[in-house]
Amino acid sequence: MKILSKLSEEIQAADVEVEELILQLTAACFRAQSLMRSLGAIDLSIRILDMLQKLKSENTDYIFEALRCGIQALLCVDDERAVGYSSMVLHTCLDEHKVEQLAQPGNIHLALKVMELCRTQSELDWTVLIATQHFLKSSVLVKNMYAGMSHQERVTLLQLISAQLEEEDSKDCGIPPTVATFLASCFQERCGAVLTLASKSDNEEALTVISLLDVLCEMTSDHKQFMFLQNHPDLLKSTVDLLQQVHALGKTIISQWAIFATRNILEHNLENQELVAALERCGVADDSALRAMGFRVEKR
Repeated sequence: MKILSKLSEEIQAADVEVEELILQLTAACFRAQSLMRSLGAIDLSIRILDMLQKLKSENTDYIFEALRCGIQALLCVDDERAVGYSSMVLHTCLDEHKVEQLAQPGNIHLALKVMELCRTQSELDWTVLIATQHFLKSSVLVKNMYAGMSHQERVTLLQLISAQLEEEDSKDCGIPPTVATFLASCFQERCGAVLTLASKSDNEEALTVISLLDVLCEMTSDHKQFMFLQNHPDLLKSTVDLLQQVHALGKTIISQWAIFATRNILEHNLENQELVAALERCGVADDSALRAMGFRVEKR
């Protein structure tokens, strides 16, 4: 705390130019603040952040590192107002370039912390805005976050994507096609996990796969920018194989979502329709849940 106070004085005295060593030490002090509220460091940290964003330096990476560590430290304190204000500051500071920087291994922890807050403190509007207005627009960040997330956190990320797709004016939802391709690949790789959903213990991976299927259904239902998924290699085959397996196991809810996904992949795609037409005919599967949502399955 004494070192952080001294650094604050040196940054203030430096006006707009400051030595890189001071910035590095400031970042290190922020990382070490585990008792910020009880030591009274929140106000001091906010003052330092205010000064940092006014600084000029030849190497802006050091300033960004100190800012990132300071904001991340404030997001971790047990103070709802501090977390809320820090989220607001982060949202204001972010742009396309800084979001790409967050995707780097040394900075990804800040993005993961924001996503954790989206899951644990969903009433914080700023963290949700950071995720939907900045994070989801970067396919690199989405891929790196997904790789470092637990299954619960992945479900939260997928729920935010789904909510963004369901917005009334979602024709330009900001989600790049590369994110859709990545999610389709994730589903294709892990779709078999839903077969264990009926086990006594909760299967978080299975819930993640179901969330992936939900997002893919939404993407291919009424979003022209994602209709290229109909031509995704082996996606149709994976979905049909899953449908056959879950139907054999009697998992009605899962099978009906798989039917919905298959319908979306087949719509206006003659090549996919011919592929399915060549399969063995087994009649119409149970479509009660689909009918409840306003859809109808027909045998032609």
